[in-house]
Amino acid sequence: MRTRTQSSTPPVDRRARRREETGQRLLDTAVRLFASRGFPNTTVEAITRAADVGKGTFFNYFPSKEHVLIALAQRQVGKIAAAAGHINPKLPIREQIRTVVHQLAAGWLHSKRLIRSLLGTALGNESLTRHFEAILPKGRGHMLLLVQEGQRRGELRADLPAPEIARMLQQFMFGTHVVWSLHPDPDLDRWLDQALDIFWQGVATGPKPAGKPRRRQR
Repeated sequence: MRTRTQSSTPPVDRRARRREETGQRLLDTAVRLFASRGFPNTTVEAITRAADVGKGTFFNYFPSKEHVLIALAQRQVGKIAAAAGHINPKLPIREQIRTVVHQLAAGWLHSKRLIRSLLGTALGNESLTRHFEAILPKGRGHMLLLVQEGQRRGELRADLPAPEIARMLQQFMFGTHVVWSLHPDPDLDRWLDQALDIFWQGVATGPKPAGKPRRRQR
C-alpha cells in the first residue's frame, strides 16, 4: 500500500506564509504604481491587476487604498525596530544610524514623485494624519534606543535629552526627503549623508557650541 508523503511544513504555516507573501506583493505593487503614476491616479483595480490578484483580495488586506500608506509607514517603523533590537556593540552608533537612514530611503522612496504624492495625500486626509500621528512616536521610540546607546558609549552628548535628539533626527530625515523631492539633484543618498554629517556635528561628543543657553521644549 502506497503511503502519502507528508509535508514538513504544516498546512496552517503554508497558508500564513502565502497570505503574508500576497500582502507584501500588494504593498510593493501599490508603492511602485504610486511612484510611477502618483497616488491619486492609481486605482485599486490597477494595483490588483499588476499584482495578479482579484480585487476582493485587496480588501482582505487593506480597508482602502489609503491604508496602503499606513502599512508602508508601519514597514518603515519595523526597519528602525529591527536596527534598535540588534545594536552592534563593535560598530559606532553613528554608522548604525546612517545605515538605518539609508535603509528607510531604499527602494521607491528614491522617487521624488512618490514622496510628493504621499506627503500631499497624508496632509490632506484627516484620517491618515491621525494614523501617522500615532505611528511617528513609535518610530521615534525605536530610534531613541540607538541614541541612548550612543550616549552610554560616550559617542553622543549627554547634556542633550535623548528624546530630543531622537526627535530632531526624525525631523532631519523627513525634511531632507521633502526638500530633495523638490530639487533637481537625483542623488538622495548624498543629500542624506551630508545632512547627517551636519546633524552629527551638533550631537556628537565634543566642545559645546558657543551661544545662548538652549531652552528645552516642553
